[in-house]
Amino acid sequence: MTIFDGYALNPIPSTVGLNIISAYSSMTKAPYVNVFRPEHPDRYFAIITMSGKGTLHLTNKNVIYVEKGDLLFLNYNELDKFTCLEGSWHHLAYCFQPQGFTPPSGLTQINIDKESNQILQIIRLIRKCSKFSIQHANSLLLTKIICWSELLNKNEAKYPKNITNTLSYINENLSNNIDLKTLAKNNGYCEKQFRTIFVNYLGVTPKQYIIKKRMERACAFLSNTPESIELISETLGFYSTAHFITAFKRFIGITPNEYRKKVHNNTKKKYEQPIINPNQK
Repeated sequence: MTIFDGYALNPIPSTVGLNIISAYSSMTKAPYVNVFRPEHPDRYFAIITMSGKGTLHLTNKNVIYVEKGDLLFLNYNELDKFTCLEGSWHHLAYCFQPQGFTPPSGLTQINIDKESNQILQIIRLIRKCSKFSIQHANSLLLTKIICWSELLNKNEAKYPKNITNTLSYINENLSNNIDLKTLAKNNGYCEKQFRTIFVNYLGVTPKQYIIKKRMERACAFLSNTPESIELISETLGFYSTAHFITAFKRFIGITPNEYRKKVHNNTKKKYEQPIINPNQK
């Protein structure tokens, strides 16, 4: 007799994901120049500056200056050359080919504390050259892009630096318990003042913003990954799966499983093609 504690057979192949083309950590010194050939319109770059300064010359003649903590997304065909004009420039770069989604674009600031370890993990997985290790590396980068894309919300550019830093902190710590008193103190305010200032700029309280961002990320995980509801709940800092399901239904209107099923059904309809008999006239 066989007893299944849990069983699932996935009937729908993934149509959303990415293929990593390359990942590297590079330390360059002036007068370093790396010229690109615009021949891969389906590829994208994510470039993180760990220290120093660099310049990226685009094919439209624009120049982007990057420094420590900058994350830049751009299409491969937009890039003419990298340069390091003075001193040294330590940057991390991911070149990838998206499948079924359009990557974000633009420049934003991120917390770089864990970036070196994370890219080295992805590099080690790629070097193993097994199907599983490559898929693992792809899924790790996809998860990072989901998180990064939230930081590239164009509306956040109009906020003062302390609000922008707060939003970045919240987006990077959604899996943790975010203490609003500590957040307010770090910005030089009491909790009541901080709440008032936050509402003036965002139109919602810090707590409401955190819930909104957790729900947006939950939707991204449900749409783009096969992760279980339990794991998504834990990843987003909910104290129980039941709490996550209740919060999700209150915010989105349906349960996480219903949302995932709806997304997959819509994707399946989008990619289904009628079967045509080649002999049919």
